[in-house]
Amino acid sequence: HLQSGKQSEPATKSVAGKVTSIGNSGTSFVLEVEGSSKQTMEFTVSKNTQVQGQVKVGTLVAVDYQPTEGGQNLAVSIAVRS
Repeated sequence: HLQSGKQSEPATKSVAGKVTSIGNSGTSFVLEVEGSSKQTMEFTVSKNTQVQGQVKVGTLVAVDYQPTEGGQNLAVSIAVRS
């Protein structure tokens, strides 16, 4: 077993889809995942989240995110796709 002094960073995953709702003054949003049968995912947004473009309901975006221990998905970066 390799011993490491620090916690390993959670793997960053990415998903694309359409923003269906934005909640809590922009600190969370729900995405309808592209290419799936209406599957939705909720993401939390932190002050460290990088946002490229104007994100609003109906916008197509690509999201890089990290699953957190609390079962949430923390958005690392959000990029609007035209």
